[in-house]
Amino acid sequence: MSKYSVAKESIAAAIEAGKGESLEPADVLEALIVSSVEEMKSHKDRAYIKGFLQYELDSLGSGGTYEIQRR
Repeated sequence: MSKYSVAKESIAAAIEAGKGESLEPADVLEALIVSSVEEMKSHKDRAYIKGFLQYELDSLGSGGTYEIQRR
C-alpha cells in the first residue's frame, strides 16, 4: 500500500467521522492539514516543511492528482 493510499483512507475516515459531528468536509480537511503540519514538526525541520508546503502550493491548479517530487 502506498503512502497516498494510506493517507486517502485516513482522509475518508476523518470526513466520515466529521459527518457524525455535523462538520463540513472542508473543515475536517483544514484541521487535518494543520494537524499534519504540527506533527511533521517533530519529524522534519522547518526548512524542509516550508519547502514541501511551497512546492505543493505552487502545484495547485496543475491538473495532476499527485506531483512526483524531483528533488
